[in-house]
Amino acid sequence: MKKFFLFLYLFSFLVTVFVFVLANAMTTELTPTSRSGNGNPFIFFLMFTQPFILFFLYGTVEYSMRWLVTLTNRSIQLCAILSISAAALIFALTLWQVSRMRDEILRVNDTFTSLSQVGFLNVYTNNLFFNAYTLAMMVLLCCFIGCICALFIKKRTMKQNNNNINLIK
Repeated sequence: MKKFFLFLYLFSFLVTVFVFVLANAMTTELTPTSRSGNGNPFIFFLMFTQPFILFFLYGTVEYSMRWLVTLTNRSIQLCAILSISAAALIFALTLWQVSRMRDEILRVNDTFTSLSQVGFLNVYTNNLFFNAYTLAMMVLLCCFIGCICALFIKKRTMKQNNNNINLIK
């Protein structure tokens, strides 16, 4: 069963990477004559690959938790702080880039009259949301969740060990 889980995890990783590459490929170039009247065709493809992406995220939490349980509590806490800090930095930089891109869309494309008409996720910003940085952010968030789970597991096993020692006395 472990081999099947690993195979499924690796396959889900490949599908996830493929989805991120495809999202970048389907990004429409922003020009004064470009229009986005057909919506975002990538979103339709994303619906069918969602189970694989979710399994990849679950597998990342599971494997990081299994690895982190072998470390000390201090190392797990350090890993949690680093992973959430790096994920927050990537998130902030992504929002900043999207904000700049929305301003650029408003400036270049004359079909929009106000910034409220330009959504965050559109055919011009696919490459900002679906790139290697946001994939890394997702993995870092999964590692953070794995850190929290590992700390709870270590706490529970320490409590059980203390109870067993008290029973022996």
